[in-house]
This record gives sequence, structure tokens and C-alpha cells, in this order.
Amino acid sequence: MNGKRIRDGVLALAIGFGLGTAAIEADGLRTLFRSGDRLGDVDFFRYCNTRFDDKATASLVGDDASSWRCVIRDPILNFVNVNVDDACSRQYDVPAKGRFDDPEDPYSWECSVR
Repeated sequence: MNGKRIRDGVLALAIGFGLGTAAIEADGLRTLFRSGDRLGDVDFFRYCNTRFDDKATASLVGDDASSWRCVIRDPILNFVNVNVDDACSRQYDVPAKGRFDDPEDPYSWECSVR
């Protein structure tokens, strides 16, 4: 009976802790993150390159945080707005969101767990 209590307690703790967390598994290691945890910077070049099958790169069309675009060469140049939340989610393989610290600084973007 005591073993069942312990098992139930551990299960309840695991379920409670699991709410509001995301898991990343890389190289066989599993890391838990809570909602709002900082993941790292946004790699705009990687996002554009992988989203558009090596036909694109990232480019700044201005000098503020909202100036990032994917430039697609197919065969003419097309400029596509970057979905920063999607870029973060793809880069870190968890539900993520992007935010900037300074609206005037295009390099102030970072990703955090949604």
C-alpha cells in the first residue's frame, strides 16, 4: 500500500511538472523547458535557407527589428516577411516565440519557449 502511494505521488508530481513544459531531445539527451524559458538567438539565415529549400537567404531591408526578410531567388528576387515565431519553433524544435529587446536593433531578437 505504501508503494502505491509513492507511485501515485510521483505520477502526480510528474504530471504537474509536465504542464507548461516542453521537451527537447538531442543526441539522446532530453531537456525540459518551462514556458518563457530563453532558448537563444534567432538564426534568420538558417530559417530562410531551410524554409525555402536553399533558394533563399536572410536580408535586412531596413535598420530596425522588423526589417528581416527572406530573399528568394526563383529566378527573380522575391522578398518574404519572416515569421519569427515559426523561425524559433523550427530552430529549437519546440513551440517557441520570438521577441526583440530593442525595436531599433535588428540583432536583438531571441527565442523563448511558448
